[in-house]
Amino acid sequence: MAGTLTLADDTMERMWRAVEKVEQRLFRSVSALEDHGVPYAVIGGNAVAAWVAQVDEGAVRNTRDVDIVIPFDRQPATMDTGE
Repeated sequence: MAGTLTLADDTMERMWRAVEKVEQRLFRSVSALEDHGVPYAVIGGNAVAAWVAQVDEGAVRNTRDVDIVIPFDRQPATMDTGE
């Protein structure tokens, strides 16, 4: 049929795994910051998803990245560029 989407056997598993990877990345990042006493705020798609989930979890959309803001005065003074 025209317009019919056929999914490969592992498509749903791959979709869930992609979401889980972002979730794990978010929790690892937040845990590291909290372990070191660094103030932070989760921003971007994950922040929007958390807010939307409070109103309508069916409207939550996934994001591919983790956006975190750290106060300027808590960021390293120098960065190792590997040079």
